[in-house]
Amino acid sequence: MNKPIIIDYKNTKDLIAAYRQGEIMEEGSLIITSMGPMAKSLKNLDSKRFNDGNVIDIGNLLKGLFPDWYSSTTKLKQFIHLGNIIDILPDIDEETRHALHNSRLDILQSIKILTEAGLTPASFPKTKDEDNDISLFRMIYDIFWKKNNSCKNFYNQVKSWHNPDKPDTLIKELQEVMDRQCEKTDSIDLRKAKKIYLHGFYYFTTAQELLLEGLLNLTGYTVV
Repeated sequence: MNKPIIIDYKNTKDLIAAYRQGEIMEEGSLIITSMGPMAKSLKNLDSKRFNDGNVIDIGNLLKGLFPDWYSSTTKLKQFIHLGNIIDILPDIDEETRHALHNSRLDILQSIKILTEAGLTPASFPKTKDEDNDISLFRMIYDIFWKKNNSCKNFYNQVKSWHNPDKPDTLIKELQEVMDRQCEKTDSIDLRKAKKIYLHGFYYFTTAQELLLEGLLNLTGYTVV
C-alpha cells in the first residue's frame, strides 16, 4: 500500500495562491473534496481547471460508487426486513422484542457501520463474558447478513478493489461516476491521471476510509 502525501496550511490565502500558481491540484488531477460547498468554491475559483470533469465531493462520490447502499429505498427495505427478523427471533420475551423494535434504527445503523468496517458476522469478535444484549445483536446481525443481500453486496464490492487479478476495478468505477457527473464538460481520463487529491479532510468516516485504502492500493497513482 502506498503512503499518501499530506499538505497542511495555516490560512486559505496561501492555499488559494498555491492553486493559482499550479503548485498543487495541477491540471489532470482528480480532486475529491470533503464537502459539497468546497467543490463548488473550487469550480467558481477557476472553472477551466476545476469543473464537473475532475472535481467531486465525497458524499456524491460514495453515492455514485454505492448507489444501492445509500438509496432511501434500500434503507426502507432494510428497516422492514430487520423488523421481520425481530418478529421471529426465538427465546425472547415480548418486552425484549418490543424494545428491539423501538431500537430498529439504531440496530440498523450499527449493522451498516460494522459492514463498512469490514466486520462480517463470522469475524465479529466474541468475548468470554459477553452479555445477553451483545449475544442478541450477534444473532440479529448474522441473520440479517444471510437474509439481506445489501451488506454482502457492499462488502464484496469493496473487496473487489483489492483483487490483484483486476487491479483497475476501482479506477473503472471512479471513471463511471465522473462520466455520469459530466454534462457540459469532458470527464477526466483516470487512466492518465496520476494524482488524486483529497481536499479539506480532517477526519475520515468508516466508508471514506475504505475509499482511501482503495486509492492507496492503486499502482502508479499518488494520493495527496
